[in-house]
Amino acid sequence: MNSFSDRFKQKKAVMISPLAFILAACGGGGGSSIGNSNTTGSTGDNTGGTPSSNPTTNYASKGTLQSTTSSLFDRTLDVNGVKLLVGGETGDQAKVPDEWAHKVAQSFVILMDSDAAGIDSSAQQQMINILAGAEGTWHEGIGTSQRILKGAADEYPLNPLEDRIEGELDAQYGVGTEALLISIMQDMIWYQNSTGTIGSGDGDIQELFEHALHTIHPWGVRGAVEGSIEALNYTKANGSGDPHDTNDSSWKTSELYLALKEAVDNGVFDPSGYAADPLNNPEDFMKAAIEYTYILNFSMWEMGKEFWLDKNASGDGILEGEWSETANTPAGVLAENPLGYALFNTYFAPVLSKPDFTTLRIMFQDNDGGLSGYQPDAVETQALLIDLIYNSNKIDQDLDIKHTMTLESLYASDISETLVQLEII
Repeated sequence: MNSFSDRFKQKKAVMISPLAFILAACGGGGGSSIGNSNTTGSTGDNTGGTPSSNPTTNYASKGTLQSTTSSLFDRTLDVNGVKLLVGGETGDQAKVPDEWAHKVAQSFVILMDSDAAGIDSSAQQQMINILAGAEGTWHEGIGTSQRILKGAADEYPLNPLEDRIEGELDAQYGVGTEALLISIMQDMIWYQNSTGTIGSGDGDIQELFEHALHTIHPWGVRGAVEGSIEALNYTKANGSGDPHDTNDSSWKTSELYLALKEAVDNGVFDPSGYAADPLNNPEDFMKAAIEYTYILNFSMWEMGKEFWLDKNASGDGILEGEWSETANTPAGVLAENPLGYALFNTYFAPVLSKPDFTTLRIMFQDNDGGLSGYQPDAVETQALLIDLIYNSNKIDQDLDIKHTMTLESLYASDISETLVQLEII
């Protein structure tokens, strides 16, 4: 059976298609898309979360910004299995600031806090490895990217969300642009979203976390806990990237489908603005399911009540017309959508950590105030040191630097067995 990556490469034809369809609602955030429509394939019967499927490589990391040859995405940053693609200055469009990229990176770190209450660290590590497309995971060989641009797609010289002939984006934005797009790309996080409320710190939080969850849920949470590939069947139940087949009703028995159906039937969730028939049309189901699980997540954490910009008479954030005002707390979800309550606690709560709202408001202040607090891993500095050692091809034995960085009895020939201890000061 061909691997996910093999099928992905085989189906990448003349068109570069970073947009399969638009999620028109997205809780007011806007600008969401399902990434490269070529992300299809089958990975057999791996159900996720089992010890045998856990790769040996640990993809949990906090990287640094790296330059690219593209003006569209002129920087990347790897964080916990996700590659951030950060918008550069091009045409009349300004670049996404480094600090905003670091705020996005820190938000992914916050969402994957292994020390948070109720987290299953093994399942969370599996989620990170799935996002990275690690060996043994259900989209093995194809990683997950989070695009970050400024304003809106039509403000760029060549709209990056429209289908393009191969070579067209490279010609406009520099060789290497299209290579960056060979990954799973679910949504865009917009810096100063042109369709949003620019300057609001709470608006920035809502924008960022909504679309980050749109990325993490279908491409990382799915597969992390045992049985969740089938239970969270955003796409075909075998783990491919294609919508379900209309002539196969088996997908309508999954836990995700039944929870979404209950929410629709009970009047809790109304996706009609962007998904006309989510209970029967598989593409509509995929759109609605990605939106539903984000809203469910925000409600179970009471994050929507806090940060959705539209408010009710009591001052609580709401998604008027799309989600029940009384289902914005765990108790409300339990009363009105009990299958959704069980779905979240079984598959999402063990791997995603609820952000601290005070911390978020310190990070995201009005008018771009606040700092990310993002700290890259010290191991990157260690890697740089090792590279310097290789290049110089000479090491003094028992080298000691500031008493915190030691290389004892080391030779370049066996540096792979070297223990390097480094403290950033």
